Amino acid sequence: MTPAEITKLERYLRSRFHDDSLALKSVEGAPAAGVYVGEDFQGILTRDEDEGEVSYDFVMRLESEEETLTAWEMMRLQQVLAEKLKDPKIQLKTREKKRDSAEVYTDDEFLGVIFLDIEDEDGMASFNMGILDIDLDDTEGSA
Repeated sequence: MTPAEITKLERYLRSRFHDDSLALKSVEGAPAAGVYVGEDFQGILTRDEDEGEVSYDFVMRLESEEETLTAWEMMRLQQVLAEKLKDPKIQLKTREKKRDSAEVYTDDEFLGVIFLDIEDEDGMASFNMGILDIDLDDTEGSA
């Protein structure tokens, strides 16, 4: 990723999560960056280009205690995600007919989806947030 992309993505994520301590650190030799809040690693952001269209995917792994998204597990994951990203406005909402995933919002804005990885014996969940390159232009000049 170029330094300009890193700057735009950092600005975008800071505005979405309401946290100026969020930072991206380039991964040497890869189209990716580590996502940090303060000094704490939160996940990986990768770049994808398909037929000239650029998009990015932020993936954050969280420990899960359940095999389905019970109301208790949704509340727990919501709290963990909000604490890790330092955004108390994060909310998880159920998905119709889906018991292994939930939608993630902040300020009623859709951010992504959290999935339970039921094949992972260690009990993990994955927060996935897609970002289109055109979305980065919306935060141009904002901090």
